[in-house]
Amino acid sequence: LLSRRQRQMCIRDRCTIDNAFNYFDIHFLSDYYAENPNVLIDITETSNEIAISQLRSNDCELAIVQFPNEYPSVKKDLLFRSRFCMVIHNENPLSRLKIFHDHDWDGQKIGGRGSGAILFESYLQKLYNQGYHPVMKFQSNNDKLVISMAEDNQLIACVSELALKSYYSEVTTVVPLERKADDINYLAYNSMHPLSPQAMNFRQYILDNINFLS
Repeated sequence: LLSRRQRQMCIRDRCTIDNAFNYFDIHFLSDYYAENPNVLIDITETSNEIAISQLRSNDCELAIVQFPNEYPSVKKDLLFRSRFCMVIHNENPLSRLKIFHDHDWDGQKIGGRGSGAILFESYLQKLYNQGYHPVMKFQSNNDKLVISMAEDNQLIACVSELALKSYYSEVTTVVPLERKADDINYLAYNSMHPLSPQAMNFRQYILDNINFLS
């Protein structure tokens, strides 16, 4: 086990199995289990706040989170950084843009990350502060679902570039954002509670195999 008596490895929902582990190689977990057949990995999808809370309370050993800087005991390693992009149906004139400018958000039906997505919400707030008012029609931590709604021309999807790895659609166009906006995620642990040997091993395995994202 990764912990004392069923301790979980918590992975937050904004960077969850959909939004984190889907970015890992398909053989990522199977290769780990081949090398470590007696280890149980218990992955739970949850919010960024709950994941950090569980780290601090010693209810989990590892978490994939954003910006755990406000808690000195929460130590982190940069896991991956990815730009946000817009997925736009080709029937929308904005699909012909080379760059999606801040003013292009105004009045548009948008789909993006769910509540608690720190970086996405911060980006939206900057737009509101400039007087631009996108219409949030759908929020989900499942990037694939948001993209599917863009393919159905229900909205414009704002998703991480990593979610578009190997993505191709004849009905949509991917347009980068004008404003630099990164989806930054860390592999975190609580330095006040030593990791179990199994968790230390899995943490190192993740860090050693993250290079496929580059």
